[in-house]
Amino acid sequence: IPGWMAVSGLLGDADGELDYFQASNPSESGTIPPQVLQAIWPNLREDSRIKLQQQSLSMLLKNSAYSQIASKINWVIIDCIPALPILKGARKYIEQWDVVWLRVILDESLDIIAGSKLSDIDRYMSPLGYRRLTITESYHPAVGEALYSKDWKQCLLPRLNALEETKN
Repeated sequence: IPGWMAVSGLLGDADGELDYFQASNPSESGTIPPQVLQAIWPNLREDSRIKLQQQSLSMLLKNSAYSQIASKINWVIIDCIPALPILKGARKYIEQWDVVWLRVILDESLDIIAGSKLSDIDRYMSPLGYRRLTITESYHPAVGEALYSKDWKQCLLPRLNALEETKN
């Protein structure tokens, strides 16, 4: 799609080396050990493990070829669990996004991965001015996607009220 750019990398809330687990279901490969995910997928197993460099999204955007376009990004897709460390690693960039699509744990009784549940994401996104628009289940009912949109009215109303008060 013209004007769109896909970026792939190991992202989190800090820079450093992490274990990356390759799971028997490639869709569930990541920094979470597959045995932890067996609460959702009982037959999931670890095929291999490698060390990879993780970086925060803010560092990726600041120190790379993407720095020229970082201020123009307004749609973000985070297709992994947990999404919260990546959101936290975005730092100032999250303030400019209009739409955020995230993979989340929908089953609130599954407290297996910090920062992965829908309620974790809601608590983080709401004070930043985002409103959850919808959730959808994925191929497993405990896992899904959440779509958030910046509530510009909520973000700008305090500023507009302050301007009105200075006029009076």
